[in-house]
Amino acid sequence: MSAFFRCYKAEFIKRKHTIFYPLHFAVPILFIIGINLLLMSRRQNIDENYYLQLAFQIISIALPLLSAVFCGFLCDNEANAGNYQNVLASPHNRIITITAQLTMLMTMCAFSIVLAITGIMITMPVSFSTLVITGAIIWICEIGLYAVHLFFGYKFGIGLCSIIGFLGVIISSLATTSFFDGIWCYIPQSWAIRLAAAFLGNIGVMSQLLSIVSLFTTLIIVIVVIWFNLWEGKKVQE
Repeated sequence: MSAFFRCYKAEFIKRKHTIFYPLHFAVPILFIIGINLLLMSRRQNIDENYYLQLAFQIISIALPLLSAVFCGFLCDNEANAGNYQNVLASPHNRIITITAQLTMLMTMCAFSIVLAITGIMITMPVSFSTLVITGAIIWICEIGLYAVHLFFGYKFGIGLCSIIGFLGVIISSLATTSFFDGIWCYIPQSWAIRLAAAFLGNIGVMSQLLSIVSLFTTLIIVIVVIWFNLWEGKKVQE
């Protein structure tokens, strides 16, 4: 366990003096400004429930692209720092390395979500528990997606990883409609927006839905960890 925490701490240190932390701060601030401008433009016709759902829809739709960019950025840094030798030749077990990176990414994701929902709380008179639970649901749903993007980042680089992120935005947007009814639970990009909507809509099957998402998230993480443990680095032809 001590090896994991050392590796986890090292991941934060390696991102110093890069745009990694400023981006995690700037994106929620821009979101808060955007939501406030939207509210100011519609001050006479405010429906708190509508704006709450809209706010979390924006977060859920944006996160697939943001997570792809952040994961691609991390993998690109590792590629530039000795062609992945910092992770391939790490004194730590590779399983520890990849789980520490994923945990660091999810910590920063949690920071950004907390900052965003703080802005929502200041802007709209909504229940604190509703904001926290909805934010937690979205965060849980993003774990599997971050793991998927780490795979694409290491395997194919930041370019393709970002393209996957753009496709994720389209998929998340379609998930707000009935387009993926019946199959959305198999599509990680649709998890956050569907479960957040289910919670805000008081649908009484949250425990079942979260169980399905948790099962698929665990499966994705296991597959990515096994692949990373066997990966030998990026070849020239890749």
